[in-house]
Amino acid sequence: MERYIWTLVVLLSLSLCGCDDNNEKMYSGDSTLYLNLSSTELDSVVCSFVETTENKIIVNIPVEITGYAAPVDRSFGLRVNEANTTAIAGKHYEALQDQYILEKNAYSMNVPVTILYSGDLDSLTMRLELELVPGGDFAAGIPSRQKVMLSISNQVPTVVYWSYIYASYFGKYSKVKHRYMLSELKLKKLEDSIEYYYSADRKLLEAYGLHMNNFFAEHQIYDEYGKLIEPWIE
Repeated sequence: MERYIWTLVVLLSLSLCGCDDNNEKMYSGDSTLYLNLSSTELDSVVCSFVETTENKIIVNIPVEITGYAAPVDRSFGLRVNEANTTAIAGKHYEALQDQYILEKNAYSMNVPVTILYSGDLDSLTMRLELELVPGGDFAAGIPSRQKVMLSISNQVPTVVYWSYIYASYFGKYSKVKHRYMLSELKLKKLEDSIEYYYSADRKLLEAYGLHMNNFFAEHQIYDEYGKLIEPWIE
């Protein structure tokens, strides 16, 4: 009986030591950073003001680690690669922080980047390339996932069939009106094809047109030429 009890004590001691070793392993080893981007975002992330009337857009950059979590907060950097950037700090985006904190026990976080509207985005597309900064608490990570290019603009595509599909319901075309239509009607885009001309829901377009007519009647909004957008339905 004494031999059995002694054996059990030894086994429990070894088990507890094994747990301590596993805990130490969990928080040991080099960790690296990478940007957890989708396959389409690896080329560029589109930041467009076309679908909003706000003057700011928050873009969350997903950062993840390889390796183990840590029992303490850790810091890393995200900087602008000036060589590949045409966007201007304070005009097209808010300056980044010097450091960002990955909280203890965390494997990932989103870094918020604030994109700003500027009038030149109506005709130009600005580039903002961001890259992770190795060193300190993290080693260099996967080379192909260290950078991300943000493509910033407010350009709306030309609506070739506006006069055939939309003019009867929304009046004269303007880029500003186009942008507000997308925002107010919660649309991703305006359909623009001969097929849509024949298949469009006319009653829905009529309802949309009345909504936008009332919207512009209640708000003083000027088009890209400085002309007031007036109601078109009497």
